[in-house]
Amino acid sequence: MVLAGSYASFSGIISGMCLLFAKSGVELLILTIGGDNQFWRWQAWVLLISLGVCALLQLWYMHKSLVLADPTVVCPCEWTLSHTSLSLTQASWRSGILLL
Repeated sequence: MVLAGSYASFSGIISGMCLLFAKSGVELLILTIGGDNQFWRWQAWVLLISLGVCALLQLWYMHKSLVLADPTVVCPCEWTLSHTSLSLTQASWRSGILLL
């Protein structure tokens, strides 16, 4: 049960990061559609690759936790940590501090 909670927690933390990467990717896409190409920089491509990796890791760890425990235990843990991770990451990025 502890291992399943750990996997769900890790999935939640990665989920928050994945959502932040997705928001940043959409902003890059909006700027590019508006005429200011953002995809000529290598950082934009790193962001998109990071989004893909985070999405796959999130699903992998969620699957591992669901194999070990019931969804009524796993899903609330993942959801809570997903939103907590997203809030902390957004606050740290807005203040100019990157906490990993």
